[in-house]
Amino acid sequence: MKKDPPHLPARACRVDTHYRLRSLRWTVFLIFVAFISGTAAALSSVAWLAPAFVMPDSYYPTSRDPHPISTNKPDSLFQHQVSQKVLKIYDQNKKISKNFYDKDSLLFGSAILSSDGWAVAYYPQYTVGSEKNWEVVDSQGSYYGVESTVYDSISELLYIKITGQGFRLNSFSDWSHLSIGNNYWALSSDGWQEVSLMDLIPINKASAQLVWRPQYFYSVWQDLDEGSMLFDSKGSLVGVVDGEKMLRPAWLVEGRINSLLDLSRITYYGLDWRGYMVDGVEFEGKWKKLSGFYISDIDSLATTSTVGLGDVILKINNSPIKEKFLAEQIFSAPDILTVSIWREGVELEIEVNKVKVF
Repeated sequence: MKKDPPHLPARACRVDTHYRLRSLRWTVFLIFVAFISGTAAALSSVAWLAPAFVMPDSYYPTSRDPHPISTNKPDSLFQHQVSQKVLKIYDQNKKISKNFYDKDSLLFGSAILSSDGWAVAYYPQYTVGSEKNWEVVDSQGSYYGVESTVYDSISELLYIKITGQGFRLNSFSDWSHLSIGNNYWALSSDGWQEVSLMDLIPINKASAQLVWRPQYFYSVWQDLDEGSMLFDSKGSLVGVVDGEKMLRPAWLVEGRINSLLDLSRITYYGLDWRGYMVDGVEFEGKWKKLSGFYISDIDSLATTSTVGLGDVILKINNSPIKEKFLAEQIFSAPDILTVSIWREGVELEIEVNKVKVF
């Protein structure tokens, strides 16, 4: 049987058909390559754009994460400077052989307030006379005794007078700069930890409230030891954490220092009114928007020069009152202040004096 030469197509195949088939194979190959290239480009675009438009919110950690984890620590200089302004209080009855401290002998830490030895701590377990068994130790390992104590039942803070002089005292953080989500440094028995502030939490469920008494405290996300002290980035005292993870603010402490130094006791000067926060009033048969503090209990009668029963406090020194910061607005105001009130459809300004409320 006669065969075709190896370089020629089979007799059954025309030459023009052979070239068309070969061209078709190259066309299919090129289409496949183009498809792969296009797919790769599309996937690259998705990967670039997806973090901004595709990923769910839960993918990203936020300050609202109920258990944010931070391993950050303040630098060594910060730690050294702050450590000189705090004291540790131990129960000497829990010493082992009078030389070694039991692991539970540390009672609490305290922040120094004055050069002559006043310090503050959160220690609601305090009982009168227990300080006789305390030993106070500073950052250098020096020992001190306790001269006297003053317990503030309003803030549940304990003030301690240490026997000594020349202590390095704490400054106070600007409370107006605090806000939810801000980060601070907490110092506890376990060392330093970075923490963030949570919401303002009400602490008093009573319907009628004393206008000067703090009703809301910031809370912290992280689990901290009771009595942990918070400091801002400048090393200023922000406050002390209680057993419910709420922050007893430094402004409560700052306002008590003068009475401690002069009288060795705690006093509060404010406005002796009791009442409710209101958001509106019925006036002349219509509802009227009115945000303020309604006075339901007061000794004096309302006159053109005095605040009285039924008045609604709108402003303190021209600043609208805010329920969550009302106590601070009163304490931070001068001894003589101006309040704006609403009385039967008329807004008045009246000058008032602070009085001793506790």
